[in-house]
Amino acid sequence: MTSVERILEYCDLESEAAPETEVKPPPNWPSNGNIVFDNMSLAYHKSLPNVLHNISCNIKPKEKVLACAIFLISAQQTLSKVCRLKAS
Repeated sequence: MTSVERILEYCDLESEAAPETEVKPPPNWPSNGNIVFDNMSLAYHKSLPNVLHNISCNIKPKEKVLACAIFLISAQQTLSKVCRLKAS
């Protein structure tokens, strides 16, 4: 299956849940508190190698955070296909 076919297949999937729920946090939430990551590393399972290494950040109250993931294999596959198209 090519990447384009996979994307087209995913476009036809039904949503797992509504994008928003009826339950909403209070407007002033979080009004206090702080999240601190100091040299944090994570793995998908304790038997697997870390996928995040030495992450440090301080998230202050009322700050918004966007988390993004880039899958290296997909990027490599896409780049190799682009290079093959360019060479043709």
